[in-house]
This record gives sequence, C-alpha cells and structure tokens, in this order.
Amino acid sequence: MADLIGLAVTFLILALIAFILGARGIAGFSIEIAKWLIIIFIILAILTFSSGDKIISQSNGYKFRTH
Repeated sequence: MADLIGLAVTFLILALIAFILGARGIAGFSIEIAKWLIIIFIILAILTFSSGDKIISQSNGYKFRTH
C-alpha cells in the first residue's frame, strides 16, 4: 500500500509544478488522481486493519487467529 501513497505524492508534486507553470488543467487532473489514490489507500487500510487476525494467507501457509 505504500506504493499508493508514493503515487499520490508524485501526482501532488506534478500538480504543484503544473500549477506554477500555468497548466491549470493538468494541475487539476493531477490533484484528482492524487485524491482518489489517497481515498483508495484509506479504504484498503481500513479493510486491512478491520480484518485483523482473521486473515489466512494461502500462499505462505500462515494462519492468524484471535486467542
């Protein structure tokens, strides 16, 4: 999920540069992309933390259970 935050920061920087250079359309579009990436990150983080110990990883064979 760290990749989503990295992409969001990249689009925010792109938006700032585009805004400074006068490309308002590109700046607005970049901000929208960054906003949606952050929203997706937050939703995935909430789902991950809410599932907590119920996650069973089939590929690694790890099982997490509540005690």
